[in-house]
Amino acid sequence: MGSASNPHAFMGVTEQGLAAIVKTRGNKDVHVILRGGTKGPNYASQFVTDAAKTIEKKREWASIMIDCS
Repeated sequence: MGSASNPHAFMGVTEQGLAAIVKTRGNKDVHVILRGGTKGPNYASQFVTDAAKTIEKKREWASIMIDCS
């Protein structure tokens, strides 16, 4: 979340196929997606609570999306 919310510059390709430096402004509306991992699902209430507490240490609110697919 910290990285996505900050501006970045990287090498990219224009619509005309030319190399260019692409600059982004960052996204202040980022969110965490809980979707599970090698140890199974991570969207039980305790995981959501833990994620919210961690996020709220750095932001005013926690934006969490749960992927149940």
